[in-house]
Amino acid sequence: MQIDFLDAVNRNELLAFRQAMLWPEKPISHVMLLGDDEAIHVCKRINNQIVGAASFFFTGLEVQLRKLAVHPDFRNRQIASSLVRCGATIAVENGAKLLWCDARISAIDFYRRLNFIIDPNVFTKSSEQYQRARLSLS
Repeated sequence: MQIDFLDAVNRNELLAFRQAMLWPEKPISHVMLLGDDEAIHVCKRINNQIVGAASFFFTGLEVQLRKLAVHPDFRNRQIASSLVRCGATIAVENGAKLLWCDARISAIDFYRRLNFIIDPNVFTKSSEQYQRARLSLS
């Protein structure tokens, strides 16, 4: 599957997609992240429209996956898993040893299928329940 990289020119498109998929009831500022300018963003496009996107934030030997989203019309087509694998490959190429994310409870099985280890502790952010998911890259 071809994964496209977003550049700075497409930042507004990325933010609009994030908001529409993850927090449509919130303002666009809710999906703007500190460090977005330094993060690596990958997306899948169909007919020149983003149908899936993920952002990867590097800190030392760790990479945090944030704001993974796929348009509902394109789910169950391996797009999300391809985005995560692409980010993991980039992370390994940059020397990272761990990929992690705060996974929505509804997505835990998805991360398990990708061999993430799920922390049993549940916590709440922005009225959503999450668990920490970790994937060793070494």
